[in-house]
Amino acid sequence: MTNKLTPLSEFPLAAGLPDFVEPEAFGVNEGLLNTIATVGCLNEVTLDWHRGNASQVSGVAFGGFAAPGAAFAVGSGSVQKSPLGKYDFTTPPSTSQPDMICGHTPHDVRVSVDVPEIQDRLSQIGKIRSLPHWTKMLDKAVCGQIRAASSEHLLKSLTTTWEGAGGAMSFIPVFIAESSVTDIKGAPWSTVAEVLLDTAIMTVGVHNAAKFALEATRALKGEGDGFENVCFSLIPGWHIDRRFGVEALTRARHIIRPMPTAK
Repeated sequence: MTNKLTPLSEFPLAAGLPDFVEPEAFGVNEGLLNTIATVGCLNEVTLDWHRGNASQVSGVAFGGFAAPGAAFAVGSGSVQKSPLGKYDFTTPPSTSQPDMICGHTPHDVRVSVDVPEIQDRLSQIGKIRSLPHWTKMLDKAVCGQIRAASSEHLLKSLTTTWEGAGGAMSFIPVFIAESSVTDIKGAPWSTVAEVLLDTAIMTVGVHNAAKFALEATRALKGEGDGFENVCFSLIPGWHIDRRFGVEALTRARHIIRPMPTAK
């Protein structure tokens, strides 16, 4: 996993920054970004910007005017902060039927940072021109939306595919069909079904574990996107293992960092 930084000016996100913030002052760790995307079963991640709804203050009563054009408030209020970003999948679910079990087809995703919201928050704390604060907020927004996108894709979406289950059954040892089933010919159908189900689960588990391990190794080495754009998981259905990997990487590392030459 490389730590080389690519200037933020090469990404669409740079177009949304205010004039007093130089895009060249920030760098994107593309190696880390690609690794996180692979772990999260995301294909291409585009970093963009948008203008969301401004944060709202509620529960404040105005008590009068202190000076021409200046009102003062009484009572307490609450601030409903606007999200720092949003995401949207830019590729539809695959209509193909790859030979896989409990796998996901990667999606392209656009992560859009609400730059005006970040500017407003930094202005409120007097850090609007602070490079470290801009870096922290941009990274927080990007990492947060990648986590949200991977959660929807790996834990909530219905794109989990099971089409390869029939093919996986071919891996069941022949002796299961020729000896074990023969030994239980006189047993109740429930027992027969249990034997076959246990065997299938074991086979699927070994099948997925082997592919998952190899795919994870390739991802960490930066050697492409695994099994022909197919993501495997050790856990059927909800890919908690992959989601945990995204959580750990985005919490422990920073995708957006100051460029070494930035002052």
